[in-house]
Amino acid sequence: ISKPEMDVGNVKLSPNGKYALVTGKAFEGFNGNGNHLYYYEYGSEELTCITPFEGASYGGIYFKNDDEVVLMINKRDRFDGIENSSYYLYNVETKELTMINNGDQYECGNSSGSDIKMGNIDSGLLFNDEGFAFITTYVDKAPLAFMNYEGEVTLLTHQDEMVQEVVEENGKYYMIMMLGDKANEIYELDGTTLTQLTNINDFSNYSISTPIDMTYTNKEGTVLNGWVIKPVGYEEGKKYPTILDVHGGPKTIYGKHFFHEMQLWANEGYVVIFTNIRGSDGRGNEFADVYGKMGVIDYQDIMDFTEIVLDRLPQIDRNRLGVTGGSYGGYMTNWIIGHTTMFSAAVSQRSISNYVSKSLTTDIGFIHNMKQTMATPWENVEKMWYHSPLQYASHATTPTLFIQSDEDYRCWQGDAYQMYQALILNGCKAKMVLFHGENHELSRSGKPKHRIRRLTEMMNWFDQYIGG
Repeated sequence: ISKPEMDVGNVKLSPNGKYALVTGKAFEGFNGNGNHLYYYEYGSEELTCITPFEGASYGGIYFKNDDEVVLMINKRDRFDGIENSSYYLYNVETKELTMINNGDQYECGNSSGSDIKMGNIDSGLLFNDEGFAFITTYVDKAPLAFMNYEGEVTLLTHQDEMVQEVVEENGKYYMIMMLGDKANEIYELDGTTLTQLTNINDFSNYSISTPIDMTYTNKEGTVLNGWVIKPVGYEEGKKYPTILDVHGGPKTIYGKHFFHEMQLWANEGYVVIFTNIRGSDGRGNEFADVYGKMGVIDYQDIMDFTEIVLDRLPQIDRNRLGVTGGSYGGYMTNWIIGHTTMFSAAVSQRSISNYVSKSLTTDIGFIHNMKQTMATPWENVEKMWYHSPLQYASHATTPTLFIQSDEDYRCWQGDAYQMYQALILNGCKAKMVLFHGENHELSRSGKPKHRIRRLTEMMNWFDQYIGG
């Protein structure tokens, strides 16, 4: 049905089975911007393009009934693709398109980071006569929300939750969710009453350290959220080594929900600190926009947060600070060690070091890589190099471990090799551990033996340089 050069994305069949709506990219003449929306009537021989906005990205397709569809459309008209998708109601018969909500604060989906996240179904939108329920990312949580057809949004869950899947049955919602210190369990939401139905992940025999809120104001005057996990067995007056953990994305979030590796470090005697800096999700499009500013405003926020935590918690040993992160967090780890000597150990995971070489080689696409720096190798290679941690590697003195997977085509091993070699050549201690047969998801869904090895390598590195 589709042309050979077309990459079909989303396909949704109408409730009456008479037609389907399809998203896709026709690569003949494709310039990298957006995709198209198509109509396919059952029994016909081709797709009909019905794209309302040229250059936009069309994602979610959710049928309200046989004729009306809620579409997720990213018009890419201000933040050039990084912005949240807007909600539109489209009538297939009349071709009428009406915006319900611009999605600035309430995009559909959970972008919170976790190493025990789960769920395989597309929960999407759950309709009733008044509107639809959906999972969203809001500040530092991933709650269940409800939007009516006038675009008004109500949060249905109000605690430190991370909803991962939801289904509706007889007016009740059933969710796979992490709540507070608990790992994934199934919950029932009946009106405003939340009931835990399972106790599969019972932590009663384990020591869990609850994250403590560490709200702060950066130098720009923006109030940001951060957290501190104290080590298990914490004693006042005792000095502790500390690990700063930077999330990936950058358009994701951390929150107070359970994070396995952070709890491991806390059980090994470390303070763990983490925050949602500018560039993170959950606070609207403008807050998430770090295009052309990577390594600048985000680095400032990280350093502001670290200094504030050090001032508020004298129990942290300033001489035993570590930093780690994966993907964008690996980028920031590489950036940090080239710009400050504050940290005595670093673990850079699935990282980015050289945007010039990365921009045309990875599976996230040439457009995305060049938009992160707002430059191209032909028009402004100096700006791409400015945002590349490799430029500053000669300044690094922090012993750094590189964790990399050889089938990671998102942040591929070439960047890790370059940064590792640069540190070695400039006399900085470094080690690289390459996992064969793993990809970008090593820490979350890699082979169990490799996930254990990864944690062991990280723990040994921190113990060697800041432990004790």
